[in-house]
Amino acid sequence: MPVILFFLLGSPFTQSTKIQAADQNSAGNDKPNIVLILSDDQAWTDFSFMGHPDIQTPHLGALARESYLYTEGYVTTSLCRPSLASLISGYYPHQHGITGNDPPK
Repeated sequence: MPVILFFLLGSPFTQSTKIQAADQNSAGNDKPNIVLILSDDQAWTDFSFMGHPDIQTPHLGALARESYLYTEGYVTTSLCRPSLASLISGYYPHQHGITGNDPPK
């Protein structure tokens, strides 16, 4: 059963609607394993499995080889905190009220 891997980083280029399937040998009714990895302040190219010549990420690369990779994507805003709040809540920034990276006063 393949692992579905989502890389959601602090960049508007990391979530995706275009899927690269590494292995589609999923058995009939098996539920997929889903791993959601959140990190901040990386571009989508900052991993060895995405082609970076200097940064080595062998464990993430091994996981990526057995996963679905989302290579194109969109976020609700270019700021980190409102985008993460949207991901967690399912609301747009104007709905959940977090519109900037600074904490409320």
